[in-house]
Amino acid sequence: VMGDFNCAQSWGGFGIGGQGIVFATLVAAGFQSTSDAMLSEVPRYSFHGWKGDQVAADTCSASNHAHVDWILWRGNRLIPQRFAAITTRGSDGTFPSDHFPVLAEFAIVSPHHVRRKPLT
Repeated sequence: VMGDFNCAQSWGGFGIGGQGIVFATLVAAGFQSTSDAMLSEVPRYSFHGWKGDQVAADTCSASNHAHVDWILWRGNRLIPQRFAAITTRGSDGTFPSDHFPVLAEFAIVSPHHVRRKPLT
């Protein structure tokens, strides 16, 4: 699931205050945040309001972001490898949107290597 959710994943922003209701609902359905799974720095914001440059350079730990564009996944066959914002300007020097597009890369685990819970 991906898109502009118009809210941060935590209700307090910057990773404080607990999960927001939208994110908590998706987590309860088994989804995980690609950006939260990263061990490296991630973009702090995805909305930049046409300002771009400083916001584009601002990164933080995965637990402190406040971006509103999410990429979520569920299941045990995908392993997130990368989460990033695309901060390139168009040929006319402007940004194509007031949001930076976000991307995620995943490794796909063979179904033969997926651990299954034993039947009880």
